[in-house]
Amino acid sequence: MMKKLLLCSALLTSFSVMNAQIWQQEAIQSESMPVLKCAPAQVTAPTVKYNLAADEINLGYTTDNLKVGGCGVGQPTNFDCAIRIPKTVSASYKGNKIHTIRVLLASTNFIEDGKVWIKKTLDGNNIVEKTYDLTTAGAGKWNDVKLDTPFELDGEEFYIGYSFKLTKLKTDNDKYPIGIDSENQHPDGIYLKFADQKWGNFYGQNLGTLAILGVCKGKFAQYDAMATNVSGTFMKAGDTGKMVAEISNAGKEEITSIDYELTFNGETKTHTNVSVNPIPTLQKGNVELNVTAPSTYGPATAVFKITKVNGQADENPANNTAEGSVTVVSNLGKHKVLVEEATGTWCGWCPLGAAALELLNKNYSDKVVCIAVHGNDKHATSTYSNISKYTKGSYPSAVVDRVITCNPFFGPYNDGTFGMGKLVDERAKIITTPTDIDIKATPNGKKVDVTASVKFYINSEICDYKIAYVLIEDGLKDRQANYFANQNPSQWPEELRQFCSMKNYIDNFELNDVARFIYKFNGIAGSLSGAIKDGEAKSHSYSLPASNVTDMSKAKVAVILFDKDNNVINVNQVKVGGGSGIMDTQADAFKPEITAEYGILNVAGEGEMEVEVYTVNGMKVAATHITDNGSIALNGLKGVYLVRVHNGNDVAVEKVVF
Repeated sequence: MMKKLLLCSALLTSFSVMNAQIWQQEAIQSESMPVLKCAPAQVTAPTVKYNLAADEINLGYTTDNLKVGGCGVGQPTNFDCAIRIPKTVSASYKGNKIHTIRVLLASTNFIEDGKVWIKKTLDGNNIVEKTYDLTTAGAGKWNDVKLDTPFELDGEEFYIGYSFKLTKLKTDNDKYPIGIDSENQHPDGIYLKFADQKWGNFYGQNLGTLAILGVCKGKFAQYDAMATNVSGTFMKAGDTGKMVAEISNAGKEEITSIDYELTFNGETKTHTNVSVNPIPTLQKGNVELNVTAPSTYGPATAVFKITKVNGQADENPANNTAEGSVTVVSNLGKHKVLVEEATGTWCGWCPLGAAALELLNKNYSDKVVCIAVHGNDKHATSTYSNISKYTKGSYPSAVVDRVITCNPFFGPYNDGTFGMGKLVDERAKIITTPTDIDIKATPNGKKVDVTASVKFYINSEICDYKIAYVLIEDGLKDRQANYFANQNPSQWPEELRQFCSMKNYIDNFELNDVARFIYKFNGIAGSLSGAIKDGEAKSHSYSLPASNVTDMSKAKVAVILFDKDNNVINVNQVKVGGGSGIMDTQADAFKPEITAEYGILNVAGEGEMEVEVYTVNGMKVAATHITDNGSIALNGLKGVYLVRVHNGNDVAVEKVVF
């Protein structure tokens, strides 16, 4: 099975012998600047058992059978490492005390000035600390450091961490002393500071979680599931849709099932023995909730309440309830997923990102907009530098809808397949939007004149939405670094094997979806204003500078719609010189047969097709999925309508009369 890819720059040893492949990350600003790197091979470590007493619990995010990996900056320096224990967890264990901190290092050579500590903020003072030789247990084994003064949890968030100094290097393994659980990730699981730089949260970079635990003694529930969040959504009146409830495990027993109540639209439904993917202590999981929207437009609230865990009564009902908002609208627009990929021609693993975007554009073109954001090469644009807020300088990386950072090919999964396709498919199904975006982009010398029209299916006295414009170019050619060279192709997914037979540097490598300019990164304040009326559109125009575009015939413009909190609501794109409305036809070769008679719409073509029916004013009235040929009963429709058929690559539109 293909193991996880962790952002890298070093030529690796054989892929097949590792249980968890962990790679180096390229330094992106200068060769002298230390940047986080990961070991090219895992540390061989025995199965880890924590040996907890009945009145103890581990505060941390590793698992019993962790696969140990190592990371560092490839040179001697100072390191500070920590995990965050949020208020929601601390409140559940208030009054209990941490008496021991467990630390595991991946390499123990030339380690000095070891220390464990607990603090309230990463830049604050240590509340408790103890100097300790962190090499005592040896590489890949736990050091149990008993605190002189136990730390009592007060219900507020805090950090558990350790510090040390790496004085010199002798072997490659010495470069990667920080111990990590390489097969698990957690949003609070890996905070790092090194080489006198600032603290950073490295979650989402596929590094795993820091191998550190706080042994907490006191009273703990065996079964305690916390309802931490219910995702908000837009739904069309009367439709059935899904919401996602997030749960965390604050008990000692692993969660495998829950009972819950869901109250929505004045009705409470009970669900029993609902299986979930196993959730260890302090880990998180999700439950999909099926809801049917009321017929009345406007906001509604879904209340999710956990009642049992693994068939047993939840012992802490105070944290069992969470709410999510549903906005009921007259219609749902066409939602697309935004994928922004951090890449560079100097980055040897970045060919996998190019392959990923090609697959997304080929197989998910009606669901995704891809943008390749180059860094530190001649294709980079400074207007996109804020993407580093999400990637933290890791190449290659993918930022999905500005909420998920992951590997651009494998996604957030560890199964060795094209996980990004799965992620886009999931988000396209679950995330809904009350908007449609139409775009007109016209070349004008060294500029591109763009008009974005956003149709809303909600009513509001104010418009708290804004848009950003992105100028994109396909078909660029450059010399691309390639670390796949001489790799064993059988160890890679089929889509990446082509790179194994290529040279260390690939000449005339094709670069597509390249970001040339963005204005502005989080949207233009005031670009959309005034009251929103259901079914009406708001427009905004802007002239994008295009002096760096080499071939205008291969240029595109994307429009990203944000809300006031900078959340991505929708995105669409169009070729320069065209429009992206429902009348946009991308290819003459795709011509399905579309007929209408006696209230029946008939569509005949080839393969999988999405069929949508619109009024001439642009309101969607019907949609379905057809394979090869099929019919839709549309009794009651009269007059002229537009039928839009999409086969995954091309679009055909025809007028029909009922």
